[in-house]
Amino acid sequence: REVKERQKTMRQAIAWSWDLLSPWEQVCMAQCSVFHGGFSLDAAEEIIDLSDIPDAPWMVFVIETLMEKSLLHATYSPLVPGEVRFDMYGSIRDFVLETLPDSAEHTRQRHAHYWARLGDRKERERYGARGSMDRLNVLQVELENILAALHWGFEAGDSATAAQACQVVGEVLLRFSPQRLQGFTGQLLEMEGVSAEDRVAMLRLNSLIWDRIGAREKALETLREALSLAEKEGLSTSRLLPPLARQLFQLGRHEEAHDAVIQAVTLLQKEGHFHEAVTNRILDDLVAKISPRKLTVEGDFMVRGGIHTVVRVSHP
Repeated sequence: REVKERQKTMRQAIAWSWDLLSPWEQVCMAQCSVFHGGFSLDAAEEIIDLSDIPDAPWMVFVIETLMEKSLLHATYSPLVPGEVRFDMYGSIRDFVLETLPDSAEHTRQRHAHYWARLGDRKERERYGARGSMDRLNVLQVELENILAALHWGFEAGDSATAAQACQVVGEVLLRFSPQRLQGFTGQLLEMEGVSAEDRVAMLRLNSLIWDRIGAREKALETLREALSLAEKEGLSTSRLLPPLARQLFQLGRHEEAHDAVIQAVTLLQKEGHFHEAVTNRILDDLVAKISPRKLTVEGDFMVRGGIHTVVRVSHP
């Protein structure tokens, strides 16, 4: 009974504080409820929308004001030194979700799209090269937000957002919980309206999971399924042939592996920018495999006609 009384008193205090907030503070707090495990200022500026309130100040000032009123608090993570994050107290978040259950629905969509964009090739370098420790650390800190984006995609039937978020989640779960990741890829492959490109990407991710848990024959079978679908749909197979060759080589099928390598090289030549593409692909594969602090790959190409090309790429 005493616990219930204390909870009732706390809720009344939160309600009283809530009524004293300005409109833009209330809207901001309602939209902050979409975050899971905290958020950065950059994420808040992209996801929280105060455009309907003409006199609303800049987001940095809104957050500062809410911190002064003890409605938000600062947090820090040893994985991302120097970055200040913000979060709501659990009791305040519960109050917002109970009092205004539908107030942040559009914000959930923006939140999902923001984190899913990290699965887009154009956005992957936002927090460092894919496979790098810097990027992995950030993704671990933001894992709950990215999982929320994935679940929103499932709930909304938005297979494109779910597929992008799944690829981002995969960068973390492939290392720490491949079976959990496999549940997500399986759920996505059962969704309606999944594009052929996303289906190929999920099959490729599944092959990495099988390889991670030591089921190489299953990994090879899944890669071949992805390759068959890509060829049927007229999609590029350049990202499927190198891992296919690697699986064949690991299984001792060296002649087939050699043929896959030749096919991959020929395809990269047809796609253009061969020397740069090959060198960058080698760097990406090495970074993903060994997570080095620093790495430089130099490609020294001597092609017919006496043309000599040297391509040097580095990480980070």
